[in-house]
Amino acid sequence: MVPRQASVVVAVLVVLAACSPTVILRPVAEPVGRAAARLDSPDRDERLAGIHELEGLMWRYESPHQPAVMRALSAFVRTRTSSVCGAPPPEDVEVALSVLRHRDPGRDDGTVMDLHGACLSGVVMTYTNLARADLGGADLTGATLAGMALTGVRLTGARLTAANLRQAVLVDADLTGADLDGADLSSVRWSDDTRWPPEYEQLVLAASRVDDTDYVIGDLRVPDRQ
Repeated sequence: MVPRQASVVVAVLVVLAACSPTVILRPVAEPVGRAAARLDSPDRDERLAGIHELEGLMWRYESPHQPAVMRALSAFVRTRTSSVCGAPPPEDVEVALSVLRHRDPGRDDGTVMDLHGACLSGVVMTYTNLARADLGGADLTGATLAGMALTGVRLTGARLTAANLRQAVLVDADLTGADLDGADLSSVRWSDDTRWPPEYEQLVLAASRVDDTDYVIGDLRVPDRQ
């Protein structure tokens, strides 16, 4: 009798399973994507909360999220500044840049900070490691970049008019096509592989001295060509 009852129960379960709608289990959104989605909000406070959430993910113990956070915040800076060229960066952009500046470069895992074309006129970023970052075509007019580690950075076509680059490291940097009119290049360190725009190259060479395997510029504020 017992085996027969068990068979009936099994048969009923099979029928119920066949009639039940299919349930599709969707993965929970990964944490960086969930936080980055907040950056698209029209509300400033929501965007700032998203930035701080990404910062928290980046600094978790042994967190693997830093490269993804770098990509999310870099994209936010590029997008958010695309309509404000010529004006100081908005508050949320300043906060995003602060998070990027204070990261641990040793955990970049080869990720390039992509800020190409960003409008960052007047931004203040000092004594920070942005080595190998892509700042091609960026507007850095009047920016304060003193002491920045810009080794291998891409600055092709960037606008650095009246920028403060005192004591910056431009070893292996590519400044092809950059506008350096009025820029302060005093004490900038550069190398044989640094690419200067042709119109500034002789001026830089004349103001530089050899220091070990690199060159260091003396006091030099680039004159306006106009």
